[in-house]
Amino acid sequence: MAIRLAISAYRCVIGGVPAHSLDIQVRYFADPMVAIEVFLREARPHTRIRSAGETTTWPFVAVLGIDEINDPDEGAQVVGFIAGGHKILKSAHGAHDSAPHFCNNAARLKRRLS
Repeated sequence: MAIRLAISAYRCVIGGVPAHSLDIQVRYFADPMVAIEVFLREARPHTRIRSAGETTTWPFVAVLGIDEINDPDEGAQVVGFIAGGHKILKSAHGAHDSAPHFCNNAARLKRRLS
């Protein structure tokens, strides 16, 4: 049975102000019927209170890529991307002309940052 791995990006927002940080995560999906981007977009963002009393949230930004994995060889790359950090941050803040180039081993890039 194939599984899907999604590379997803979450923006750091501190006290309502976007910070210059992104959390890039690899998420696991075993159910082939799950609409990954819809699932992640509708999920409640991670939130915590910092020591200074500010609320920090990590709202979903985009699915950067999705790979389907069947039975990888030992040590095989299963998911990844190549990008300059400044390009990721620009893309996350709306500069579409500087979207990073993502390279997925097992599949194609599904969507770029929106």
